[in-house]
This record gives sequence, C-alpha cells and structure tokens, in this order.
Amino acid sequence: MEIHVFADAAPQLKDESNFKSFKVVSHLSGDLLEGLASAPSSASLAMDGEDYVWIPDGLVVALSQQGDDPEWMRQFEAMVAKAKQYGWIDNQSRIRAHVEKASA
Repeated sequence: MEIHVFADAAPQLKDESNFKSFKVVSHLSGDLLEGLASAPSSASLAMDGEDYVWIPDGLVVALSQQGDDPEWMRQFEAMVAKAKQYGWIDNQSRIRAHVEKASA
C-alpha cells in the first residue's frame, strides 16, 4: 500500500490491496506535509525525522477506492492491529510510514 504525493494533483493510494507494506512515495521537490495537506483527514499529519511521516488511518480510508468494502476494511483494520504491535500506530490512530522519493 502506497500513498503517492504529487505537486499538481491530489494524493493517491496505490496498491491498496497490499496489506503487508505501507509507505509514502513523494513526487515532490518540496515539503511533503504541504503536498499531503490537500488530502481529506490530513489535519494530524506529522513528520517523524526526515524519513517517516505519521498518516491518520482515516486518510488511508478516505483515499481508498475500496473504503466502503467491508472485506477491505476488515483487512485494513487487521493491518493496523498488526502494526500497533510493532509501535507503528500512535495514540492518535496514525500509521508511521516510511517516505521514499519517487524515481525520476
């Protein structure tokens, strides 16, 4: 599961049925949080150093084309529960995501 962030378009959730991986792919030359700010449920975004960002779980659901599918939600909630065991979910229900720069 990847959230792609663009300078000239809204963020997009790709590979959204892959519940074993979660990252943010930045297509920006500038500030990642600024690029994500236009997304729904983005109010509690926060960088964690330079290589990680805390993403609200509601943002992932809002970006998903399958957010209203009960089976997708079940699998997403299971992914979040598993991530919580490793400390990748904070007390604001945000998921810690590695940030990668998109290849040119």
